[in-house]
Amino acid sequence: MNALKRCRFNEESGFSIIELVIVLIIMLLILGAITSMIRSGAESSSAVYNLKIIQEDGSEAITTMVRQIRLAAYLDPVSTQNSIIFAGDFDGDGTEQTMGYDLQNGYLRKMDPDSGSMMDWIPETTQIVFKYWYWDSTNKQLMQSGNPVGSRNSEIIRIDISLSISRGALNTTIDRTFNSTVNVRNELRL
Repeated sequence: MNALKRCRFNEESGFSIIELVIVLIIMLLILGAITSMIRSGAESSSAVYNLKIIQEDGSEAITTMVRQIRLAAYLDPVSTQNSIIFAGDFDGDGTEQTMGYDLQNGYLRKMDPDSGSMMDWIPETTQIVFKYWYWDSTNKQLMQSGNPVGSRNSEIIRIDISLSISRGALNTTIDRTFNSTVNVRNELRL
């Protein structure tokens, strides 16, 4: 009877500890690969989303600034490389309004035409640069104005705008720069 029990015990099959460890290692490798793919997908999704937000914000800012500056009747002499103040009839009601843009604390700020105060507009803005150009009739060429515009405000005919926005996305930062040029009506020139 003892021999019979011993024989049955030896016939039972199962996994050895080595086989179990190998299966465990393979499962951990597969789990690690899946986790890496999920993390990579999340990073990619976050980057695409943040790029979309930057594109929308930058496009809206540049389009709005160009449209309003194009309608400007004149520039304020205090306009600088990093800020612009101008006036014009922007809503077509015959009343002149003052508008402006500057950068402060990471926000592109826009002037509220009713109150005259600056309000935060586009977040995560890292730089705004305005280059003012006037026609030098003596040298017959376009010249860049100084900073601030000062007394040349009546001569400005073109403004170059450069806007940079930076936004973090998980393990990376996305930076985009938007550029545009606008010809100014500038009624002081007429």
